[in-house]
Amino acid sequence: DSFYKHVSKGFDTPTYRLHFTSDAPVDLKALFYVGEMSREKFGQGIQPSGVSLYSHKVLIEPESKILPQWLRFIFGVVDSEDIPLNISRESMQDSALLQRIRSVL
Repeated sequence: DSFYKHVSKGFDTPTYRLHFTSDAPVDLKALFYVGEMSREKFGQGIQPSGVSLYSHKVLIEPESKILPQWLRFIFGVVDSEDIPLNISRESMQDSALLQRIRSVL
């Protein structure tokens, strides 16, 4: 529960937890949480994505757009060994590797 509170910057407890591991076509590990309540204010205040992207346990993008916008209530981390550490955020936006990660998730 403490890791969820750290990742989501909230005080509630997670309702669901999903630990996902994939070896092919992309080597990745993901840990997703769904909180008890929505943090949006009546659909007006759209919250940013709560999923962070890591490569070899090094933070690459804190609020990545790896999941679709309608899944912005999910918090967690995605760690992929296939993403190189020296990739820039601009080149990662239209990367074929990122498209494969999105399709796996």
